[in-house]
Amino acid sequence: MKKHLIISFFVIIGTVAHAQFGVKGGINMAILQGSNVISDRKKALFGYYAGISYNIRMDQSFSIRPELYYSTQGVKYKGESMSERFVFGYMNLDLLVPYKSASGFFFGLGPQVGFLMNAKDKLSGNADVNIRDQMKDADFAIVATVGSEMSSGLCIHARYNHGLTTTAKAANTKVFNRVIQIGICYQFSSGSRTKQ
Repeated sequence: MKKHLIISFFVIIGTVAHAQFGVKGGINMAILQGSNVISDRKKALFGYYAGISYNIRMDQSFSIRPELYYSTQGVKYKGESMSERFVFGYMNLDLLVPYKSASGFFFGLGPQVGFLMNAKDKLSGNADVNIRDQMKDADFAIVATVGSEMSSGLCIHARYNHGLTTTAKAANTKVFNRVIQIGICYQFSSGSRTKQ
């Protein structure tokens, strides 16, 4: 499934006209929520994301934008004498529908599926523990984005990813991804500039 979806993404990139290729990256502030997540001493885990996008113009205001990017997510626990980080690496594929104004301001919404690439428990003073087999292969989420693009194609944006499905394999265990992203992107010109 993962392979087929990623191949489909690149097929879209190669066949659709009136579109712009873009690159993006920035910082993540991630956390886990759910009835099975320990809240005591829980803190946001800082990470990064980086990837590509393809903005397909529908008209002067609306577009469809598939994106493929790598994202580090998870949560951090900080005590007086120890720290523990649960760090998950996802390859996220989303399909946003942005609206943009004439000034370059844009906002959008869309679904996302994240494919788990790696998962580690990093306890201070100990070797990393691979917990990949304790987690589900895919994470489904809804994504909201807002930002502004300049006439040069450079843009700044903020995003929120709200996980809809539990990430843990264990029965009756509720653990959900929550991620805030802040970053920059660049849309390469395709003749006439189309904003996000």
